[in-house]
Order: sequence, then structure tokens, then C-alpha cells
Amino acid sequence: MIILVKIRLKLKWLFHDIMEWVGIPVKLNRRKGEVQVLCFHGICSNNQAFINSRFILEKQCEALLKALDVEYNIISLEDFIKGHQKPNKLNILLTFDDGYLNNKTLLLPILEKYQIPASFFVTTKNSNPKWTDLFDIIKNEKISFLKLQN
Repeated sequence: MIILVKIRLKLKWLFHDIMEWVGIPVKLNRRKGEVQVLCFHGICSNNQAFINSRFILEKQCEALLKALDVEYNIISLEDFIKGHQKPNKLNILLTFDDGYLNNKTLLLPILEKYQIPASFFVTTKNSNPKWTDLFDIIKNEKISFLKLQN
């Protein structure tokens, strides 16, 4: 069932890409006034290999945020809570999970440059380690599990 949903979505996105390519814009008019939450995790510098699939390159992140800012209404968490959305556009709420340092060093300058609001959900140092991230870093850095045991 999930595979069929994925196939349907990929075909839909391909159709939208083809329509845009031939010059027929496909707008999300049906979503006007709604709020879409986009959740990101971290970003990598442009010359860094991906740490994991939940990260995006800095230049890709800037291009995406710039495009979202032009096409949609990006709102803050406070605007969302107070119901301050534009009824004539799709409203976007950007969130960044886990509180990676690259959110501050790489992402924040982009957000400030375009004056884009975002919400950060930071884990505390007392929380359990993010094991999926640990395994991704071990794989990326080609660290042997045997070395970790010593």
C-alpha cells in the first residue's frame, strides 16, 4: 500500500515538473489559507559530504528557502498559534529538529539574510543520544565499531 502511495506521489511530482518545464505553472491554489509544516534537521557546508539523508547542502537550503519565501507565506510559530495566516496563500511553518550546531553556524545567517522565521526544537544534553545520527556519523567517517569498544 505504501509503495502505491509513493508511486502515485512521484508520478504527480513528475507531472508537475513537466508542466512547469513546458511553461504551464501548476499552483497549489487548493491549499490557499492552509498551513504546511516543513521539518528539517541539519545542513552541511557546500564542500562537506552528507552526514545523513536528513541533512541538506547549504546552497540547496538557501535556494529552497528563497523560493519558498517568494512563492508562499512563511510564518513564525507565534503567528501560527495566534492564527495570523494569509488566506490567499499557502502558509509555511519551518521547523528544525535536534538543535545541531550547523543550524546556528550555517542556517541562521541564511534565515537572517532573507528575514525568514523558523522554529528550532533543541534537545538537552541530558537527553538520550540520537542513535541514528551516531550510526550515520560512524559510517560517514568510516569508524570501525571495534575501535569504539576500546
